[in-house]
Amino acid sequence: MEKQCQSCGMPLKENQGSEADGSLSNMYCNLCYKDGAFISPDMSVQEMKQICDEALKEKGWIKPLRWVALMQIPTLKRWKK
Repeated sequence: MEKQCQSCGMPLKENQGSEADGSLSNMYCNLCYKDGAFISPDMSVQEMKQICDEALKEKGWIKPLRWVALMQIPTLKRWKK
């Protein structure tokens, strides 16, 4: 299975965020993480799910597929408690 962002679930291939030292992150994408920090550090899991749902809708994903994608978000490392 392809690695995915541990914040939004997007595939990391060619979309890796950056660490503070300029290296590529192996855990987070460039839409969530830059220079070693989250771009939106105060975002809630519900806000992330809403943003992802809108993005998937724009890509033409049907509701059942979007639901499956969104249900994984709370299980990703950033959101686990």
